[in-house]
Parts: sequence; C-alpha cells; structure tokens
Amino acid sequence: MATQFGNISTALDATETTETDLGEITVPSGASKITGISAAVVLQTGTATEGTLGHARLSYSKSGTIDGVPCAIVVSEELGGSYTPEFTPVNLDVVALTKIKCFATLTIAQTGTAHCVICLRFE
Repeated sequence: MATQFGNISTALDATETTETDLGEITVPSGASKITGISAAVVLQTGTATEGTLGHARLSYSKSGTIDGVPCAIVVSEELGGSYTPEFTPVNLDVVALTKIKCFATLTIAQTGTAHCVICLRFE
C-alpha cells in the first residue's frame, strides 16, 4: 500500500488552557499502521511574543491512546513566521476506516487566534 495521509485543523479556544476536541481523522482504506505523527499550534493573530507550549492527545481504539504528543509552535506568516512539518516516526496498529479522535491543549492562554494542525502518516 502507498503512503497515505490524514489531517485535521481546528481553532483552539485560545483564551483557555483546557483540552479542545479537534474532531476525528478517518483511517484510510487499506491502511493498517500509523507510521508518523506531526502536530503544530499555529498562532495566526495576536502577539508573537506571548509564547506558549502545546500538546496533543490521540484516541484511536477502546484502549489505544497516545498522550503528550508535542506540538510545534508556529507563528503565522502574518507575524513573520514559517513552518515545515516534521513527522515523529511511530509504528501503531490501526484498523482501516475507523476514527481517530484528536485533542489539543495549550499551556498558556493567548489573546489572539490559534489553530492546532495534526497530520498522520499511514501505511
């Protein structure tokens, strides 16, 4: 099977530091493994100097949870930044066409708009 990708991008409640439900990524037909995870928080507006950290959580079966996936922090081009996604290699069994629930948390509230982007690489 060729490499396939699934991704999600959702606005975070930037004024809070509670977990945000980003939605779901569907495992592509024919896929049986997640082979890479990339996660980033994109600060789209506001003050670039506010700073924050973020982490993601994935829930992909009754017992499969990945906690503490670090999010790269990206300052949007509007604020003078850029980003090239990098995948952390993993080797996790999944079932085709099932849903992977995605969540993200910021450590410091923001005054501007923030999105979390999660991309999964499947084989």
